[in-house]
Amino acid sequence: MMFTERTSAWASLLPGLVLSAAIAPKDAWFLPNFIFYMASQLAVLGVIAAFRPRPAVAAGSALALSAYLAGYACWVFTRTSAESMAWLGYLFVLPGALLPIAGAVAWLRGRTGTPAPAAAGLAAAAALAGLGVAQALACSTVMYCVA
Repeated sequence: MMFTERTSAWASLLPGLVLSAAIAPKDAWFLPNFIFYMASQLAVLGVIAAFRPRPAVAAGSALALSAYLAGYACWVFTRTSAESMAWLGYLFVLPGALLPIAGAVAWLRGRTGTPAPAAAGLAAAAALAGLGVAQALACSTVMYCVA
């Protein structure tokens, strides 16, 4: 089987699926939590798909969203006090990835010779930068993010 940009884009969804299943509680709330974690990432990727990016951009974006979910989950699950509303912060920060990824899509559109790993890396870096800025804004305004 040939590993193409398209197959890498589909394969890049696997870390998000595995992570969503791993962090969802293993009780009656498993399915709703799993759907929340995965659907929120898929919603961002769906909006990105409207820009019709090359598959490498979708792959990089999906991997960055999975990395952000992992980091956010680590933060939530290691807090000394339980914050049931902390996941709303995750949900509201996700759109911060959209504008930088759209910029990466626009920038790469005229550069057809860009290698797939470079395009994926640019999209991932753009997504993480946007998420970082959005998280910083959320933590400095509506969320208390310190221990």
